[in-house]
Amino acid sequence: MKGKKWSYRKSVRRAKAALARWNRATMEAAQILYEEKKALAEQEGQDRDCEAEDYVPTWKAFSFDILLPTFFDRVLSGWNGLSEFLAGEKTKKTKRSAP
Repeated sequence: MKGKKWSYRKSVRRAKAALARWNRATMEAAQILYEEKKALAEQEGQDRDCEAEDYVPTWKAFSFDILLPTFFDRVLSGWNGLSEFLAGEKTKKTKRSAP
């Protein structure tokens, strides 16, 4: 942000808008995952022989195929980084008053 003056109000608006988009996307993803998991559970078949006609993948396989573990690894590592950052900020012992 070199050269621009930081604005608290603009920053709040940007963050609120981003969090609203994130919330909508999260709710949509949760609904889709719920529906897909339910549909997968209702399928008849077996999950041992992927070459067989009655093969039905497991939820674990579905999650892997849609890169869900990778997504959560990224999200969690991001949150861990944030918590480490915040912990570092606390140790600075800066005196800031809440608005």
